[in-house]
Amino acid sequence: MAGRVASARVAVELGYGIEADHGPSGRLGHWRIAGVPAEVMELHSKRAAQIETECQRRGETTYQARSVAARTTRQAKGHEPEGELVGRWRAELAEAAWPIERLTASVDAARHDREALEPLSAKGARALVSEVLNPEGDLARRKVFSRRHLVVALGPHVFGQRPEVLERLVDRALADPEVVPLVAAVGARERAHSLASVLARESTIAESLARQLGRTDGPVASHSAIDSAIGGAEASIGARLSDEQRAAVLGICTSGRGAELVVGVAGAGKTSMLRAVAEAFERSGHQVLGTATSGQASRNLGTEAGISESRTLASLIRRLDHGQVALNEKALIVLDEVGMTDDVDLVRLTAHVEAAGAKLVLTGDHHQLGPVGPGGALAALVARHPGAVHYLAENRRQQDPKERQALEALRDGDVADAVNWYTAEGRVHALDSRDDALQGAVEAWAADTADGDETGLYAWRRANVAELNRRARAWMEATGRLTGPELACPGGAAYRAGDRVVTLAPGAAGTLVTSQRATVETVEPESAFARPTHRRRLPGPPGW
Repeated sequence: MAGRVASARVAVELGYGIEADHGPSGRLGHWRIAGVPAEVMELHSKRAAQIETECQRRGETTYQARSVAARTTRQAKGHEPEGELVGRWRAELAEAAWPIERLTASVDAARHDREALEPLSAKGARALVSEVLNPEGDLARRKVFSRRHLVVALGPHVFGQRPEVLERLVDRALADPEVVPLVAAVGARERAHSLASVLARESTIAESLARQLGRTDGPVASHSAIDSAIGGAEASIGARLSDEQRAAVLGICTSGRGAELVVGVAGAGKTSMLRAVAEAFERSGHQVLGTATSGQASRNLGTEAGISESRTLASLIRRLDHGQVALNEKALIVLDEVGMTDDVDLVRLTAHVEAAGAKLVLTGDHHQLGPVGPGGALAALVARHPGAVHYLAENRRQQDPKERQALEALRDGDVADAVNWYTAEGRVHALDSRDDALQGAVEAWAADTADGDETGLYAWRRANVAELNRRARAWMEATGRLTGPELACPGGAAYRAGDRVVTLAPGAAGTLVTSQRATVETVEPESAFARPTHRRRLPGPPGW
């Protein structure tokens, strides 16, 4: 980033106007000379176009994918004298209707049209530093950063300024009271820093949970209720709870602590354990509330763990803040998938729980999906209070011991070992092109669907998701799985009876949650958009 800033300054000193260029990735961090038309850029960017074409063929456009495409499409360069190169380039420009005289005039005009670059003002510098040190920004999400991270954050905003401007901005940010230098580690090449707001939130969570874990007068369940609840959970799954699950149920229900930490690997039966805990507390006369950051996880607490009063964490906190939900010393709150919970929400929830004298059960796995905002509290709490953690380490979902080992390797970060096993077992199929991969995925999905299996199609990029949906729907239509009239909606979406849908936003009053799956049962085009404004929402349940 420092090199880009310096090269942009050189361009200014040479008399060019410059402007931001988001580049193929769409991210800020590059620049270009103003006044060079797009057709000229394309004309003299054959190599970039070649790499882009290869990326599109592969269906990947990440930085790593572009590097691979660059290597695989690189050809040996032949020597061509400079004079011949310049002559050829001039001829290409003339053929594109941009002779050198016209191109020079365009660049000069752009330079004169742009306002002279003024030195960054003190007010502008303060605004930039404040933006970079935002408690909800990228550095806050990173939590620990060094000088080079500040260079990357500030650099794109000072293209064309002298390089020392960037240095002064970085120095100013490091001197800001919001930036806290951390204890230097032996062998570290750069000093680590964090934000005061981040440290304050982490400290609040740590102190609150330490007080809650130290309590002995928290809500408990009776042994008779525990026995009945375990029996009910086992009846619902048709199997005996594991020793780990039973130990967790007993510990949570009888410890008297104000907080519990539960770490469960995927497939360990965490939901069945929570069902027994919730039932035991309810049988003992306690209020039980379920919550999670994602709507789907909170819905699962209700449908699978049997916690009828379950809602998203944002919804619960809003109700607690406005007095619509009241907690007391007999309340139990289960926060699921806590690894996805950011620090701000966890601070607010723990404050309500501690003030009411209630009990909080934190469940999740810090090795799985993390939060969008600044988070990571679960991993820190597990490291700080290892003796208070209930572990569910036995994967009971996968029956193949080798597949369990592969999943364990993924969780531990040994991606190569896991992928090697999946490849050897025929679980990974490498194809030559994006089109082959898309068609192969749809054909495999169609075969499973035809056999009555529930199979999902997943892709990383939205363009691939859209294409998979298009091809899958074409197969459903060709095989007679879609019936009746079609409802064409604004934006291009269309629906017929039999279509499978996934919700992209929650419904009113919790009727739907994000990522919930459904099947369209009936379609009534004549009544879907009764108003000329086309603002009426599509019918929800029971229309689905």
